[in-house]
Amino acid sequence: MLWPYPNGDYPEGYFLAHGEEPVPVGRGHLKPSAFARRHGAAILHYRHKMAFYVDNALFPDGTRGRATSAGFHYWRRPIRDVQHAWDTYDTYGAHTMLIPVVWRWGRLDISDEDIAFLDQPEQPTVDLNSRTGAMDTDLYGDAEIKKIVDTAAGAAALFSLLVTRDWVRESDGAFLDHTHDDGASIVRDIRKFGETYGDVNSLFLDGDDFKQACIAIEKHLHRLGWHRVGP
Repeated sequence: MLWPYPNGDYPEGYFLAHGEEPVPVGRGHLKPSAFARRHGAAILHYRHKMAFYVDNALFPDGTRGRATSAGFHYWRRPIRDVQHAWDTYDTYGAHTMLIPVVWRWGRLDISDEDIAFLDQPEQPTVDLNSRTGAMDTDLYGDAEIKKIVDTAAGAAALFSLLVTRDWVRESDGAFLDHTHDDGASIVRDIRKFGETYGDVNSLFLDGDDFKQACIAIEKHLHRLGWHRVGP
């Protein structure tokens, strides 16, 4: 989806005062799914009573701009290809992976008078899954695989190989597979572009670049001692 009301043409009743709750409307007294509140120069947008975008937030360098929720109380803002990021942004960020956009993660400091975006030193990462950690550690530490996965086709290829195939380690016969969240998280952590697992999970590519990346990644996995189970 595109940024909400990019031209500032807000519908009547969209803005609520602090402490004001949405008025029930429609059959069954359903509450409106989208509204916003002003915080001085900043605007915080809500959907289903959850904050998901902020307009005109104050950044650490004194400039203002947009940011979007990254989940788990984190927010993120693009620090490269900013306009392109918002022009192509959808509900997740799959389209921005094609550029790729580099995101800075942080938290919001919200008061009635303003909203400040506070940068985090590093993007939060998930702990290695105890069930798949052996393979993830090999993937995360391999420079050749990272070169491939830093491309959109390579990211889609590794994700596909992890979630659609089972793998066995030659040295000890360890067998494992990845869930969609497992696979998306390791792709995200390899790339280090500030993406979320939702971005990766919604990236679908095909074509020659994708197929060649699959072949190249599987060769590197064989080099690391991992072999695909079945066809």
